Amino acid sequence: MNEILDTTQENKSIVPEDQWPELALDELITQKNILYDRWEFLHSKGNVGAKVFVQGIEKLDQLIQAKLNTNEVSYF
Repeated sequence: MNEILDTTQENKSIVPEDQWPELALDELITQKNILYDRWEFLHSKGNVGAKVFVQGIEKLDQLIQAKLNTNEVSYF
C-alpha cells in the first residue's frame, strides 16, 4: 500500500512556550493558529481543559503585538 506523506503535519507542531519569544512574527501567528484550532476542536467537544489553550493564545497575542511595536517588522 502506498502511503501519501502529509507535509502539512510539519507545520502542526507546537513550539515550546519558552521558545516563543525567539520566533519570527509569521511563526508566532502560525503557533497562534495551531492553538486556536486545537482550542476550537476541544471546546466544541465540551472539554473543560480547552481553556489552557486560551492562555497560550493570549500570550502569543502579546508577543505578536510586541513584535509589531518594534522595528523588527518591515512593511513593503
